[in-house]
Amino acid sequence: MTLKPLTVFLLMNTVFLAACDQQAAFDRLVPEDEAAYAEHFLSRLADGDIEQVEAGLSPQIVSPAIRAEVATLSESFPKIQPTSVKLVGSHTETVAGTWRAQFTFEYEYPGQWLLAGVAMHREGPELFVDGINVEHAAESVVNTHRFTLDGKTPAHYAILVAAAAVFVFVVHSLIQCMRAPIHRFKWLWMIFILLGFGTVNLNWTTGAWEFMPVHVLLFGIGVQKLLYSPVIIQVAAPVGAIAFRLRRLVSLA
Repeated sequence: MTLKPLTVFLLMNTVFLAACDQQAAFDRLVPEDEAAYAEHFLSRLADGDIEQVEAGLSPQIVSPAIRAEVATLSESFPKIQPTSVKLVGSHTETVAGTWRAQFTFEYEYPGQWLLAGVAMHREGPELFVDGINVEHAAESVVNTHRFTLDGKTPAHYAILVAAAAVFVFVVHSLIQCMRAPIHRFKWLWMIFILLGFGTVNLNWTTGAWEFMPVHVLLFGIGVQKLLYSPVIIQVAAPVGAIAFRLRRLVSLA
């Protein structure tokens, strides 16, 4: 029994493709009123309305130097209307009964981009801003986090080679299992072969590594890509496929 090329293609798509609209999923998770408040707050900052900005700050961060700090942040914004303003980051949580959120907006201007973030919390019906961050960007968030081979390190290429090798090894082991004269529990072996255990994650944008010892991957590889986040390449040890190959060697010895 062999795997047809179309079957292999479909299996690869199961690993690499997501079936949902990420923008719609992202929008559903964003609290609209609070995000709108954050965007309005930043528009006041961009327009240089220092008094309005100060009025929205949490009393805990207000100090004699706060006006100068706010004015400096305001000067970071180009004094022209942005081409677009896009919400590219949203995180909410409730800590010790207090609702908190962080929103990040991307401002596009002719030939330049700017990222502005707001951290806030709620006290009753009131929203208070706990922090503001403004930084210039060389390109859009989408472009920053795109998948590209330009300027990548040997570590990036190594994980791509490892992912390809693991995938081929798992698929080939699966084919061998299908062909093997195993009369009992063949389907259990097939499931086991498909699983990889212990995952190494590589952030494709930053090159940062992470090891997750208690993690399982189908086919031993994976790709994570949220809407405005970096690509994460994942590779796990093909324990099932290795165990099957060792079993075959023992049985043939």
